[in-house]
Amino acid sequence: VQGELDRYKIQKFIRSNQGTCYNQKPIIKVGDPVDKGEILADGPS
Repeated sequence: VQGELDRYKIQKFIRSNQGTCYNQKPIIKVGDPVDKGEILADGPS
């Protein structure tokens, strides 16, 4: 069953207020099935 296509921008090397940069990287790959509530990207806590 094909679902809807949703796109999300992943932030790359964004400057923080503390003068450091943070990065987000995807956890899933293209074509992986995704369930509601599943984490899609890893980034700063």
